[in-house]
Amino acid sequence: MNDVQVFWDKIGFGDYKILQDRKQFSYGIDAVILADFAASFINKKKNSTKGIAVDLGTGTGVIPIILAHKTRLEKIIGLDIEKYFVELAKKSAIENGLDKKIFYEVCDVRDYESLELKNIPETMDGKHEIEDKNIPDCDFVLCNPPYFKANASIPSRNSIKDVARREIKGGLSDFCSFASKILNKGGEFYLIHRSERLIDVFEALRDASLEPRDIRMVSSTMRGEPKFVLVRSIKNGGENLRFMRPLVIYENDGNYTQEILKIYEREY
Repeated sequence: MNDVQVFWDKIGFGDYKILQDRKQFSYGIDAVILADFAASFINKKKNSTKGIAVDLGTGTGVIPIILAHKTRLEKIIGLDIEKYFVELAKKSAIENGLDKKIFYEVCDVRDYESLELKNIPETMDGKHEIEDKNIPDCDFVLCNPPYFKANASIPSRNSIKDVARREIKGGLSDFCSFASKILNKGGEFYLIHRSERLIDVFEALRDASLEPRDIRMVSSTMRGEPKFVLVRSIKNGGENLRFMRPLVIYENDGNYTQEILKIYEREY
């Protein structure tokens, strides 16, 4: 591409790389942690190879690519409200030879009818797995949504960054509601959010018939307070919440912990 602000960046999983506009938005470790968290559960499913996963608010499109590396899912769909990001992500899928497995489309989670799958090929059995409104009937949904309420922080001069940070074009309840609508009964929703909004997370999940089942706190350091929270929920699931062992990102010397290195598939 001619615009010097757009670069190919290696993501550290195999030889995969993505197009990123560093002046607009770059993915962070939270996206990597979420993808690995979801993959650890997806890989335990007997029929995961025939499963369909959807990533809401995909941004750079990195989560679908990591999922393609860490799982054997048949199809992964990344959705985002920003057409600019979707076009970059599509180029990344082609560059990585994943354009038969990963598909990106524009979608507004506030509008159930905004998603069109006409550009996505049929499934292995020769037909789309859809309900109504051309919405996929999927097994797994992931989401790394904007963390801050629309009025909770100072607006960014960069409108795209602002949408990625604040709930301007879709709030937590919108993402949860959309996820519930496209999930099969018993389907799984994987979410990462700021720990201080955990009550909002639980409220939005239950309002959308998504029952929290597994929760994992994520801290920057061993002694630090939780910064993020990972939650796995089941559509129409029973009440049985499990607290997993906390995840720590950095050692005291500032280097990644062994578990983070393992997630990144680096030597440890």
